[in-house]
Amino acid sequence: MDMNTELLNEINNALWILVYLVGTAITLHVIKTTILSIKEYRKLMENKFYETTNAFFENGDYAEVTRLCEEQIRKKPKDAYGYWFMGKAQYELGNYENALSNFKATLEIHPTWEKDWVQPYYEKIEHAKQNANRVRAGL
Repeated sequence: MDMNTELLNEINNALWILVYLVGTAITLHVIKTTILSIKEYRKLMENKFYETTNAFFENGDYAEVTRLCEEQIRKKPKDAYGYWFMGKAQYELGNYENALSNFKATLEIHPTWEKDWVQPYYEKIEHAKQNANRVRAGL
């Protein structure tokens, strides 16, 4: 094989490597874009659940909040918002043990929520239980 043929083969090999690298880069870009789109969609859906559930909670429709949370927890068992809203709704309905169970599940997923999001409800539940005990003792 002469030197020109050898050089052409090397150039040809280099071109194929370049084509492969460009194709790989394009594929990786498409994958990255798709993953980002999926993440944005999930974030949008999480916000939709939060906003919808919060609206029902603010309007005092705790039965609907419970229904939405049950559905959310069934679909996404690691969604702390589902348990947190369920705990809030159960508290408002006077189902304190159920509320505590849901707040506990919330903290198993997001322990950092305890101080600002869960502890106030723990205190409210404790206060409500103390009041109920006082009423029973007075009867």
